[in-house]
Amino acid sequence: MTKGRNKGLKKLITSAATAMMITLSISTTAFASPVFYTSEEGTGIEVSNSVEGVQTRATIQGDKVSVSGGTLWATWKDGVSFKANYKHSSKTHRCSATNDHGTVKRSGWVPAGTTAVSPWLDQTLSNNKVWAATK
Repeated sequence: MTKGRNKGLKKLITSAATAMMITLSISTTAFASPVFYTSEEGTGIEVSNSVEGVQTRATIQGDKVSVSGGTLWATWKDGVSFKANYKHSSKTHRCSATNDHGTVKRSGWVPAGTTAVSPWLDQTLSNNKVWAATK
């Protein structure tokens, strides 16, 4: 009877480990909203990383979205902090990251062809956005 229990326990552990690996790989997805917002920060998109609050010790690149002739995306660190990235090939530009607390982290203006990168910002439960501006 002990042999049968051990075999059943091994199957249970293997199934649980497989389910955890599938869940963790699925839960590291990041997305960018197809809805565009405008403010003094420029044109923005809402972004989310579904592992928020979980220490992943990983850097995750979000979806790249075409904004004002350049490419805008978010990057997450450790599942809880994010930053904006924006690259425009022909205009001076900058990017910003904002969260639901009204905090703004903004890059400096950079020349065409360079990627603007904002400082890291803590992700909140909702209303996390990355912004792009050109001049």
